[in-house]
Amino acid sequence: MNNQKNIVITGVTKGIGLELAKTFLEKGDRVFGIARSTEMPEEFKSDENFTYWSLHIDSPQAVEQLFADSKIKFDLIINCAGILKLKNLDSTSVEDWKETMEVNTSGSFHIAKYGTSHFLKNNKKGMIIFIGSRWGRSGSAKAPAYAASKSALRALVKSFQQEGIISGIRYILLSPGSVLTEMSLSVDKDLTDNILQTHDIAELIAYLSNTPDRMIFDEISVKAFPYDFKND
Repeated sequence: MNNQKNIVITGVTKGIGLELAKTFLEKGDRVFGIARSTEMPEEFKSDENFTYWSLHIDSPQAVEQLFADSKIKFDLIINCAGILKLKNLDSTSVEDWKETMEVNTSGSFHIAKYGTSHFLKNNKKGMIIFIGSRWGRSGSAKAPAYAASKSALRALVKSFQQEGIISGIRYILLSPGSVLTEMSLSVDKDLTDNILQTHDIAELIAYLSNTPDRMIFDEISVKAFPYDFKND
């Protein structure tokens, strides 16, 4: 029996998205990676189970076309793409606000809307996992636009879950604390290895992807211990 899954991962060129691609490829799955960069990640160029698409998820036309044109029946979609502008209220320009909301919130909406249409068209009870943030719950004076975009994402996923009751599609929000990535290092350049690692998040998502249809994790918050309790 072939248990190979077809998995879409956005934000696949770095951080959590990159680690997710490695994790699922190691498990024998097929990964369809999405990112803005025109260059495929070097790690995957020789992997026949990896396909790369360069597009911006804040473009509804591009996302719609991707799912409409694909002949592949996807099993799982993971939306990791996001941007962080580390600016307080006074420093955040209107352009900063618009771009952050377009990528983090509108982009997530596009992935959900057209990913859901893909599942329904193919009669699949798929799963869509969104990467949120602890700042989506607590807010942050360091990055109000980012916090607002992730708070809006949280409300979106809660709303999608209610629709999923009928469709059978599971929508899950995973909100990590401090993960050792370029994004977290931009917040605290003195981060050490004793915080969450990208492979911690990847393995957690791999577990979620294998849970039975009767089970859903409503919302998952993961913190680095004890770092995130000392640095809210």
